[in-house]
Amino acid sequence: PPAERSPWPFARFVKSALFFTPIARALSPTPAPRPVPRENFTVLVAGASGATGMRVVRELLEGAEGATVRAMVRAPEGALRRMKEMGLPVNDPARLQVVAGDLYNVHPDFMRGVDCVVCATGTRIGPSDDTPDREKYYQGLTFYPPVVLDETPENVEYRGVKSLVSAAAKHFAEPASNVSSSTFLDFPSSKELAQTWGQVDDVVMGGVSASRMEYTGKNSARFTGLVSTQNNGGFASVRTLPFRDALDLSSYAGIAIRLRGDGNRYKLNLRVDDKWDGPSYCSSFDTVPGEWTTRLIPFSDFKPIFRAKLAESFGPLNPASIRSVQLMLSKFEYDGALNPSFTEGAFSLEVESIAAYKPTPPAKTTPQFVLVGTGGATRVLRRAEFDDADLPPAVKMNEMLGRVIEWKLAAEDALRASGLRYAILRPCALTLEPSRGIGALALAQGDNMTGKVGRDDLAKLVVKVAREPRMAGVTVEVAEGGTVEEKFGAVSGEWDDVMGKVAKDDVASRGFAEFPFVPK
Repeated sequence: PPAERSPWPFARFVKSALFFTPIARALSPTPAPRPVPRENFTVLVAGASGATGMRVVRELLEGAEGATVRAMVRAPEGALRRMKEMGLPVNDPARLQVVAGDLYNVHPDFMRGVDCVVCATGTRIGPSDDTPDREKYYQGLTFYPPVVLDETPENVEYRGVKSLVSAAAKHFAEPASNVSSSTFLDFPSSKELAQTWGQVDDVVMGGVSASRMEYTGKNSARFTGLVSTQNNGGFASVRTLPFRDALDLSSYAGIAIRLRGDGNRYKLNLRVDDKWDGPSYCSSFDTVPGEWTTRLIPFSDFKPIFRAKLAESFGPLNPASIRSVQLMLSKFEYDGALNPSFTEGAFSLEVESIAAYKPTPPAKTTPQFVLVGTGGATRVLRRAEFDDADLPPAVKMNEMLGRVIEWKLAAEDALRASGLRYAILRPCALTLEPSRGIGALALAQGDNMTGKVGRDDLAKLVVKVAREPRMAGVTVEVAEGGTVEEKFGAVSGEWDDVMGKVAKDDVASRGFAEFPFVPK
C-alpha cells in the first residue's frame, strides 16, 4: 500500500511565503551585505585624526589608484565628523573604516588584510593656552612658546611607535595564504540574522521538512533542522532576501565559505535576480563532521538550475550581479540524480562567513611601514656641525620639550631594526600652504636640509611612497624645491629621476650614535 501522507504544515508554508513577499520586504530592512573592496591595497593610518594623518586619508581615498583605508583614531566621533565635513566616504566601509585605538592598543583585526601601515602620529606640542581648535598652533604668524600638552615624547614618539611597529611586524610575518578573500556576509547578531535569512523548505511543494537559521552567539550562524522525504519531499533551505544593491564580484574567482558541517553534502545557490521562483546558480560541497574548514567554490562550478533541473538556456553565472544567497540540503543533486551522502533526519551546518576570494597576487615589494618623522632627527647629536640658523626650532628646544627629537630618532631606529620594509620621511617645517604637487618637492639625505613643506603635499608624497618599491629601506628629508637643491644637494623633478638618486640606509657606517639609538 502507498505510504501514508503526513499532514501538510500549512502555517509554516504561509510564514515562509510571507517572508519573501513584496509587502513583507517593504516593512523590513533590505539586506545590505558588506561591500567588497574595489582593489587590493589596504592601508592602516595611525594618527588619522591629526593634521597630516587626515590629509593622508583623503589622498589615499581620492588618489587616482584608490585604496581601502583603515583610519585608527582615539576619538572616533570627532574624527568622523571632520571626515564628513571633508566629503570623505564615511558610510562606505569598502573604502573607509574608522577604528578606535591608539599606538598601545592595536587590535589584530586592525591589521587584517593590511598592505601598508602609515604612522603620522606625534606628541601634541603647542601653546599652553591654545583654543580647543588649536588656533594659535595653526595660525603660523605669531610665535607662542610651545609646551608638551599630552603624553610624553618618550611614550608617543618611541614606545608608542615601537608598539605599532611590533604589531605590524607580527602581521607581516604571518605566512601568506594562496588566496585573499573579502567577506560580504557574516553573522554579528541574531536581529540582523532574522532580518536577512528566511526558510524555503519542501513545504512549498507539500513536504514536511523544517529548517531555520539560528544565531550561535559566537559570530556564526547554524543552518539546522529536520529534513524528511515524506510527502515526496526531501529538501530544506534558507535564503537571504534580495540585497538592496547587486553585489559585483566580477574581480573575484569564486565564493569562500567558512563552515563546520556534519558529513552531509550541501548546496550553495546564488541568484542574479529578485524573483521568488527564478533560476539560481548552484554548486554542491561536502563537509566533514565537526571540522571547521573553508570551502573554495569557483564561479565556474555554479550550474544554472530551475526547479531542480539543469537550465543551460540561462547561460553561465554573472558574478557582477549577485542578488541573494541560499544554503540547501537536498536528497537530489540535479535532474533526478541522488545526493550520495544525503541522510534523512536532523542536520547542522554552522557558517562563520561567506566571502568572495581570488588568488593572491604576487608578493609586494613596496614599503610595509611608512613613518612620518621630522627633519633634524639626528642634529641634536650632531650640533657641532651646524650653525644655529640651520637648526630647526624643535632641535633647539629638544630638552625643554622632553627630548622629543631624540625619541623620534629612537623610533626611526626601532623601525629600521624591525625587519619590515620601511620608508622614513623627514619633513622640514610643516605649513598649511596650498598644494603645489609632488613635482614641487625636493628630497635630500644626510639630515642637513632646512626649508618648509605643505601638509597637503606631504600627504601626496606619503601615498606615492607607500606604493613605491624603490623607497623600501630609504630615509629622506622633504622640503619645497627651488633653493634647497643647490644649497643642500637635494633632488627634485621627474619622479623616476628622483628615485634614481636616493640611496638605501646604511646605519652601520654612521658615527654620531650607536644603532639602534635609545636616549639614556
